[in-house]
Amino acid sequence: SLSPEAMASSSSSSSDSKEAWSAEALAMMRSTDAEACASAFDALSKAIFNEREAKAHAGDAGALIALVDGLGAHRKDAGVQVKGLKCVRHLCFRNPLACASAPSIGAIRAIVDAVEAHADNRDVRAEAVWTLSTLALSYEACLVAASRTAYDLLQDVVAHDKEDDPKTTAMATFLLKKIAEWRCGGNR
Repeated sequence: SLSPEAMASSSSSSSDSKEAWSAEALAMMRSTDAEACASAFDALSKAIFNEREAKAHAGDAGALIALVDGLGAHRKDAGVQVKGLKCVRHLCFRNPLACASAPSIGAIRAIVDAVEAHADNRDVRAEAVWTLSTLALSYEACLVAASRTAYDLLQDVVAHDKEDDPKTTAMATFLLKKIAEWRCGGNR
């Protein structure tokens, strides 16, 4: 069974254990069973939170690709989307390699797709904004991708979530300003 404890202990143990963990974790993230996929996202998210070595190992094993695949496979399940977006955020936070690969892997597009599929779900919108902020404020290519694909999403959050979620609205407003700066050349 895949658990945060098993993931964390294997990240500091032998390479055979790491490979076994990776294979099991990646398979579960790509599962056609939404509950198994959400469970894998949740377990990975907990295992890599503020754990640089575990985060690096997960990134090297292809976790970001598996996350994007899982998000795409379960686009209609809001719970999977929230857990998957949170896991993307945890994987990419202070992880330059994961951030650098996010646009080409399709992570930015997956974030936008999650919100488009669940436009009325506050949790999905909020997690999308915080995940976008982690990516866009860490790596310029992510900011460029967000500028191209997530601008309308951010504007909608600012327009509709002011009273329900002021922190997320403030972050969306800040990202819109960063995108505007980039578009005007102020961030280069």
